[in-house]
Amino acid sequence: MKKKLFLFVILTFLSITAGACAQDSEAYRRIYTISAPYLTVTDDISFEDLQCFWDGNCDTIEGTNDVAVILLQEENLPEIQTIFGSEPHKKHVRTLSKSALYTDSNLANAWMIIPFEDIEPRRKIITIDGADPLFNKFDPDTWPLTAVIGDTAEGQQVSELPIQNRDASKLTNLVLTGVTAMVRGTASYMDLDPLYPASLIRQPLIDADILHINNEVPFAERCNIQEQYNGLVFCSKPAYMALLEDIGTDVLELDGDHFQDHGDEPVIFTLNLYDEAGIPYYGGGRNKQEAQEPLLIDHNGNRFAFLGCNGKEIGYAAASDTRPGAVHCDIDLLSTM
Repeated sequence: MKKKLFLFVILTFLSITAGACAQDSEAYRRIYTISAPYLTVTDDISFEDLQCFWDGNCDTIEGTNDVAVILLQEENLPEIQTIFGSEPHKKHVRTLSKSALYTDSNLANAWMIIPFEDIEPRRKIITIDGADPLFNKFDPDTWPLTAVIGDTAEGQQVSELPIQNRDASKLTNLVLTGVTAMVRGTASYMDLDPLYPASLIRQPLIDADILHINNEVPFAERCNIQEQYNGLVFCSKPAYMALLEDIGTDVLELDGDHFQDHGDEPVIFTLNLYDEAGIPYYGGGRNKQEAQEPLLIDHNGNRFAFLGCNGKEIGYAAASDTRPGAVHCDIDLLSTM
């Protein structure tokens, strides 16, 4: 078993494309973002360094060797210039038509400054000074890549202007973790502090709209941690349930190899714990039918269906018509759901 304790990915979903829309207000704001290929090592830059690169006073953006030029759509140039307060350095910034901008070569290699509504799943967004426009805790009033369109009324603050192209009510942040196993060395720390594993990553887990945890191991009323060092038969103490509740777990995946390590009774005990905590689950259950059921969640107009199963030989997935556990994959059934 490969154990990855709370290794996670944050995904953002939009219920509709946040395209340009008319506003009744005379002036409004348009949010721009920095888009880069997914293989880009850099995740975050400072706006100060971006400004320096834009003006041509720096040959690169501090902390990255990934960018030689930033591309943008030529029709967006006037708005973006108002953000930087100057024309771009021609060596560092180039404008192209939209059709020329989104060629395969540019998408694979170039950084771009694009409107929020042009964000695509095939590219990553570079954060600025730690702020991420895809994040549900994003504060648009402090985001530097914001253009003001039109004339503001006398005394009107920029923060009072509506945002034209980003609707937070249509965003969902889904955190998908890797396989979790609260056993062995991790468990020894948890005996001292049940919340220890999330001590450095608690906040982004709590901030998720939907937090998914793939908890591979059952809870058992009598669980001897020391015995787990002698083999690959695992259990977790009921006290460790406090961790899953503390981080705000919304979805539990139960199709791991070790869910039946201690037989039927701990599986039922575990499912009862989850039910009492009000945490829905999938991929495992009190019987095969329950374990095969998809878990459906709606959030901000975004609809999610969670399906799970164990793809190894039958011994790793014991759920049957009469027995609880993880469920074996039935590809034909999954394809019809």
